[in-house]
Amino acid sequence: MAVTREASPVERIADRLEARREELVEAAWEAISSRLSSYRDADPSTASDVLDHIRAHHDVLCEVLRRGRPAEVRDVRFTSRHAALRAGS
Repeated sequence: MAVTREASPVERIADRLEARREELVEAAWEAISSRLSSYRDADPSTASDVLDHIRAHHDVLCEVLRRGRPAEVRDVRFTSRHAALRAGS
């Protein structure tokens, strides 16, 4: 007989964040673009990159919560690619 363990409170938070991923990503995009005209007026390619960047951060947050330890440099290396793309815009 398999024993199922109950999810920890942190795992439940990660589950809820994952379940609402696109809603939270969209809310973050709305907050960013409402405050920064360079994003509000961004071309579709830049907007898509920003959304991908937000998704990646969201995924790292959920992973770190499940892991139960702080993010490491390797977890956020993706940020340099996104920053470089937008710095050139």
